Amino acid sequence: MAKQPHLVVDGSNIATEGRSLPSLQQLLDAVDAVTNEFEPDNVTVIVDATFGHRIDASEKEEYDQRTSTGAIITPPAGVIGRGDAFILEVADRADAVVLSNDSFQEFHGKFDWLFTEGRLLGGKHVPGVGWIFLARSPVRGPTSRKAVSDAKRKRRGSKQAASSSPGKKAASKSTAKSSGGSKRTSAKAKAGTSKSGTSKSGTAKSGSASARKSGGKEPQPYNEPLPFIEFVGAHPVGSVVAGEVEQFSSHGAYVLVDGTRCYIPLKALGDPAPRSARDVLTMGETRDFVVEAIDTPRRGIDLVVSELPSSGPTAEPDVEPTPTPSAEPAPPKASAAATPAGGSQKLSVSQRRKMRAQEAAAAAEATRESSEPVRETMAAKKASKKKAATKKKAPAKKAPAKKKAPAKKATSRARKR
Repeated sequence: MAKQPHLVVDGSNIATEGRSLPSLQQLLDAVDAVTNEFEPDNVTVIVDATFGHRIDASEKEEYDQRTSTGAIITPPAGVIGRGDAFILEVADRADAVVLSNDSFQEFHGKFDWLFTEGRLLGGKHVPGVGWIFLARSPVRGPTSRKAVSDAKRKRRGSKQAASSSPGKKAASKSTAKSSGGSKRTSAKAKAGTSKSGTSKSGTAKSGSASARKSGGKEPQPYNEPLPFIEFVGAHPVGSVVAGEVEQFSSHGAYVLVDGTRCYIPLKALGDPAPRSARDVLTMGETRDFVVEAIDTPRRGIDLVVSELPSSGPTAEPDVEPTPTPSAEPAPPKASAAATPAGGSQKLSVSQRRKMRAQEAAAAAEATRESSEPVRETMAAKKASKKKAATKKKAPAKKAPAKKKAPAKKATSRARKR
């Protein structure tokens, strides 16, 4: 690139290039390098209002000195669009070149000069080489398309409002009356040529249909090739990355990680998913995310929050199982008098009452017999526990000490000898 008369530096973006938190020293080195290479007449360095709170404490004093002298400029508080809108407005009025690795997608509808060759410059520090600066073209994405369509809608509305003014209405009526005859003749001419033009229109329709079948336009990438390749090489799927919340949307949020634009949908912000990403994230917040998926054709990265509230099953309390009887109750014994000899004959009322009484007695007997072993075992356990508690160990008896046998006295006879 040739010498530039005016250069506007996106300080927050350049200071965060390849880092999770901005560095004032990195920003100053980049400004010195781009000044020595392109020798611009004026250099304007603009940072976000939160820049001074996110740099290292050792750089805070120098940052305050440079902001007080105007070497570094911060946008006014409460500016809509944050620092990006302020940077582009300054560059638009000064007809300057912007040094930034951001694509400014939300401003593509207003500042279409971003796509003019030479108006956007990118920079990256290469270890052992230094800062490399190259011309860039902004990346188009969903946010860019929405911004462009909104801008077109606003322009269309302003044109309609201007055309609906009283003076223009009167002029349009007079011209309509004078050109009435010419319109009729042109209508006849169009009717005559419409027959001959049917084949052309048919081929045009078939061509558009084939274009739709062939897949239409190619997907627009979300990131540039170099930052995307470096991100994929450094952060595979499943790795934890630190990113800054850059923008909210109706279906999620966009996060900036090492100069790469990533996306996090609502379903990845909690279980159940929140109604809005603002309920979980904060604009400008830096936190950890997990790489969930990589979309190579679109050069996109999907993230999830590293810590989600767990909703697993709660542990059931330990309940001691109740003892079940070892023997199942025996089925009631059928008595010989239960059924009459006929088998198929009907029973009388007295016979049925007698049968029911016998069945009830048999069932009670079976239940009593089945419960007796359980009761006996429980009674035996209780008795054994009582015996073990009351029984005391008898003290060990000491063996009586053996008396030494008295020494036999020598007889007087032996002494005399």
